[in-house]
Order: sequence, then C-alpha cells, then structure tokens
Amino acid sequence: MVATLRDVKISFNTNFKASALSALGPPNRPNHRQRLPKAGFHSKANDLTVSNYHAIQSSVSHPKKILFVCSHNRWRSLTAERMYDGFPGYEVRSVGTEPGARIRVTEGHIGWADWIFVMEKKHVEKLRNKFDEALVGKRIICLHIPDDYACGDPELIALLKAKLSDYVEVPG
Repeated sequence: MVATLRDVKISFNTNFKASALSALGPPNRPNHRQRLPKAGFHSKANDLTVSNYHAIQSSVSHPKKILFVCSHNRWRSLTAERMYDGFPGYEVRSVGTEPGARIRVTEGHIGWADWIFVMEKKHVEKLRNKFDEALVGKRIICLHIPDDYACGDPELIALLKAKLSDYVEVPG
C-alpha cells in the first residue's frame, strides 16, 4: 500500500494522551505517491515526527475496546473499569450479568467490545446462553477472580493487574 502522507506529528499533553495531526499533501503534489520508510523517528522539542503512519493510526484512532463482566457490576468489573479511566489506547466499560446489576450486559455491549474479560467461569456460561451469536469472533477471557473484594480494594487491583498483564497493557 502506498501512503499519501508527508509526515504525522504527535504531541503529548499533560495527560499523556497522544493526538495525531496528519499533514497530508494535496493529491496533485509531486510527492503524493512517496512510500513511507519503515521507521523514521526524530525528536524535536516536545514533539515526535513519525513517518510510520500506520503504527500511529492503529494506536491513536483505534483503541482497544475492553468489556469487564462480573455479576452485579458493583465491585470487580467496576474496579477494573476505573483502573483504565483515562489510560491511553483503551476504551473500557463494565457490566453485570444479574438482573439487579448496576449496568446489565446487553447485546450492544458485546458487539462494541474487542475483548471481554469475565471474572468467573459462570459469567462465560451466562454470556454464551444469552448472546451466543453475538460472541462469535470475540475474545473472551476468564480471570478467575472470586467475589471476595470490595470496589477499589488494593488487593483486587493488584490481582487484576497481575491477571490482565498476560493479555493487555495495564495502568501503572
């Protein structure tokens, strides 16, 4: 594939979120069919200029969409969602499987998610029973975290980080 990009500029704000500002040349310019080098980083003040557009495009404009699932969406999945609040590269939601859940899982949640992390095996079974067709092609991972923790419990956060680090980047 041939890119029509002269270069991409990334600026980091104080929240460490990257924004891509592309400088596309008009289609009739002589360099519009120029191939981008495989790597071409150079530093200039607080900016990075990157010639590898596709690497940036995927990390900035296509964040991983993660859905955390527990029973009531009050402790475990809510804690996991809050861990990722403002963490770049991820969009995160949390839901529960039970009728009294704070936010009850819907087919729309399943369709939205790229990755689905459930806390217990029973959550996988409930999702499969209710949304089997919507789950086709979805990554579902059981973290095997029992319902023994309160929301925001430091032990729960440490356990979530340890289990999630095998699959995704975890917040510091």
